[in-house]
Amino acid sequence: YGARPLRRVIQRLIEDPLSETLLTTKFSAGDSVLVELVDGQITLTPVPKQREPKAEKPEKPEKPEKPEKPLIEPVAGKGKGES
Repeated sequence: YGARPLRRVIQRLIEDPLSETLLTTKFSAGDSVLVELVDGQITLTPVPKQREPKAEKPEKPEKPEKPEKPLIEPVAGKGKGES
């Protein structure tokens, strides 16, 4: 068999039934189609996208207390623009 006859078989056995399934069945964005060989027949089964449960909003963390001393202390000396 060559590429063209193989292409026609794929089109007849998979693509055409898949097109009919897409037109007659409700699909949502991201859904898949399972293609299986069952008892010598190709079957197409819609597989819904697994929906992730909505995450609960995390509780707001408590504001940390301000340290008594600054973590970074200024250094005495010449800086930019100082003479």
